[in-house]
Amino acid sequence: MITMGHFVRRGAMEYANQVAFKFKGKAFTFSQIHERVNRLVNGLMKAGVKKGDRVAILMNNCIEWPECDFACMKSGFVRVGLNARYSAAEHEYALNDCEASTLIVGENFLEAIHSIKSSLKHLQRIVCVGQGKGKELNYEELISKSPANEPQVEMEENDLYRIAYTSGTTGKPKGVMITHKAHKHTMLNMMAERGIKSSDAMLHVGPLSHASGSYVMPHWIRGAKNVIMDQFDIEQFLETIQNEKITNLMMVLR
Repeated sequence: MITMGHFVRRGAMEYANQVAFKFKGKAFTFSQIHERVNRLVNGLMKAGVKKGDRVAILMNNCIEWPECDFACMKSGFVRVGLNARYSAAEHEYALNDCEASTLIVGENFLEAIHSIKSSLKHLQRIVCVGQGKGKELNYEELISKSPANEPQVEMEENDLYRIAYTSGTTGKPKGVMITHKAHKHTMLNMMAERGIKSSDAMLHVGPLSHASGSYVMPHWIRGAKNVIMDQFDIEQFLETIQNEKITNLMMVLR
C-alpha cells in the first residue's frame, strides 16, 4: 500500500544531494527540501493540526508551495490549493465549504484574508509566509523550531489527499475529493506518457495551485529538477529556459 508520502521519502533517499528545485536563483537539494518538509509537518502537528484536517494554501508560486504540498502528502493533512486570483469572497466560500482549519498564506494575501476572517467558520490558525500582521504563526519559525525526524502517521491509499476546486462551471466551484490512490495513478500515468527522466528540467510559470503543480512530483520521483517562477516575465522566462536547460513546460496558450 503506497501513499504519496512514500514518493516524497523515496526521492529524498535516492537523490539526496542533487538539485530538486531552483527558485529566484537559489538551489535546494532533495535532502534539504525533505528536512524542511518534516519540520513543517512536526510543527503543524504540534500546533494542533491532525490527519484529515483541511489545510488550505494561498500563495503565488514559491518554494514554500511544494513544501506545503509534500507536507500534506506525508501527514494525512488534506491539501486545499486556493486560486491566487480568487476574490476575497471566493476565498471565503472555498474555505468555509472545505471546512479548512488551517491556512498557510503568503503575506501579500493577508489583507484579503483579514477582511473575511470573522466569516471563516472553521479556521483555527493562520501560518504566514513572510511578515505577519497579527497573531499568525510564522512559517520559517515553525520550521526552525521543529524537529526533523520522520513524522509517524498511519496512512492508507484511500485516504483523502486533496480537495481541488473546479472552474468553468455554472454556479459556485465544486470541491473535487482526490485520494492518495487516485493521485498516485495520475502521477504514474504522467511519468509514462511524458517519458520523464532524470536529465529533464521542468519550468513552472503557471500556478502551482493548478495544472503546473501536478508536474512537480513526477519530476521529483525521477530525480529531475523543478524550476519555479513567481510571475511571468518574457525576458526572464526565455533566459531561464536557456540557463536552466529547461526541457519540460506546461502553459496555457491563447
